[in-house]
Amino acid sequence: MKILHYTIGFAPERTGGLVGYATDLMIEQKKQNHEVFALYPSNQFFFGNVPKIRNKKERAGIKTFGLINSLPLALFGGISNPNDFMIGCNKEIFIKFLRELTPDVIHLHSLIGLYKEFLQAANDLNIKVVFTTHDYYGLAPIPNFYYNGVSFDKNNTNLTWNIMSADALPTSKLRVFQLSLYPTIRRWMKKVNKNPKHAEYKEISTVTESINYSLLMQYYSDMFQMIDKFHFNSTLSQEIYKYNLPFKIEGRVISITNGTIKHHYVKRSLRKKKIVAYIGPDEEYKGYFDFLKFINTLDLSKYQIETYGHTPNSFAPEFVVQKGRFDNSDLEKVYTSIDYLIIPSRWKETFGLITLEALSFGVEVYASENVGSKDLLDSSHIFRDIEEVKFETVSTLETVTKQIEEHVKEIDSLYCL
Repeated sequence: MKILHYTIGFAPERTGGLVGYATDLMIEQKKQNHEVFALYPSNQFFFGNVPKIRNKKERAGIKTFGLINSLPLALFGGISNPNDFMIGCNKEIFIKFLRELTPDVIHLHSLIGLYKEFLQAANDLNIKVVFTTHDYYGLAPIPNFYYNGVSFDKNNTNLTWNIMSADALPTSKLRVFQLSLYPTIRRWMKKVNKNPKHAEYKEISTVTESINYSLLMQYYSDMFQMIDKFHFNSTLSQEIYKYNLPFKIEGRVISITNGTIKHHYVKRSLRKKKIVAYIGPDEEYKGYFDFLKFINTLDLSKYQIETYGHTPNSFAPEFVVQKGRFDNSDLEKVYTSIDYLIIPSRWKETFGLITLEALSFGVEVYASENVGSKDLLDSSHIFRDIEEVKFETVSTLETVTKQIEEHVKEIDSLYCL
């Protein structure tokens, strides 16, 4: 089968679960004798905005193409000027590209940067389009449907698009994400604590309906309607997509994995204190501060508290051992040192690979009901309020560690539906 993936890019220019999953999926599909190609938003020319598709270097053995002059990349913060995100173009650009490539299926991992005319071209040529629900961009102007303590997945209006876009960067600044120097800029901003993702929330009550997003909302709705099959990575993402789209959508719930996942036979040493851990950014939407409140209720003679995934901060009590960030090469070391992992997210994560990673190392995982990967846990390990967590609870669900080889076969079956 000849498969064309549309993704937001590759490491190191892009990071995150979407990027890692899409890359690992492509690599394994190629191993299983599929012809695999990737298209991603690439450079932005400062003069002219006509989209072009150019050959790019291979990534992990995958032939890639760059979408030059893509639509802007609203990777976070929302959209300040809707008109910039629905600029029209000549559909023939994409028809020519697809006729020459002749893919059997197009697998979308995001709508970010993509023109509606690309999907129109695919439909005109009767090429099947599959979409993985990594996030909520298109249903909302931001990937996570969440702003200042509120998830707007059940209240999706023009006003709430204004709220979710309250911290939006101007389009000219969004174009920085497409510069070849962006990874260097991002690392520098993190070092000096100037990451624009960390802007303080505005008070929701102060946000007015100053921008009309109705045409852009319809633009994305039209794009979703041109998708043949949805790959829901959790029952939660399926529920939210079906609730927010005004037409029937078809697809299948298939939990995801990546190339690092395998079953590890871990024999944990007996410890005087059990290790309770949080892994992730020190952000409110991830439930970090809920975790800090919870650990103050624990008996510290029985438990040691550790955090990973962010720069050590002054928010955590002194008894918290802040381990900082870690690389994939450290996964075994990190997870074999943990007994209990708490995933307290407030935003409705479509999946959350951290759950699968932890389970593969035999860690006992407790997840918020807002985490899509709760599908892998039994009810005793899913909580609405973090105070419900009881470490003595024994899981009755057998851990199934899905590896990428099996997952490719599941995706193949979705392509063939």
